[in-house]
Amino acid sequence: IAMGAGTDLARQAGNIVLLQSRLDQIPDLILLGRRARRIILQNLLWALGYNAVVLAFAAAGYLHPLLAALAMAGSSLTILANSSRVRSGKTTTFTTEVTENTEQKKELKRRRAKCQ
Repeated sequence: IAMGAGTDLARQAGNIVLLQSRLDQIPDLILLGRRARRIILQNLLWALGYNAVVLAFAAAGYLHPLLAALAMAGSSLTILANSSRVRSGKTTTFTTEVTENTEQKKELKRRRAKCQ
């Protein structure tokens, strides 16, 4: 993780560059990464499930090719809508992700305080 105010070499070497040089953003970045990974997995499972079921029906002749194409477009729109959840305002809010689990909330607050 490199700071935005750091040297060019540090910014190029870092996998993540914090533009505002605030270490308290790191727990939010971790939550965002976990959320993105979970949504990517959901999209993969949805696409695999769709291809296994609908394309098998289309190949067997039980589904008209036009309906299969419409279902494919609907599947793509579903994946796109699911992916847009990553950019929602909920992803970078520190407290909304951990309100359910008190222990996790305490641990993240401790880490956040350590970064300041």
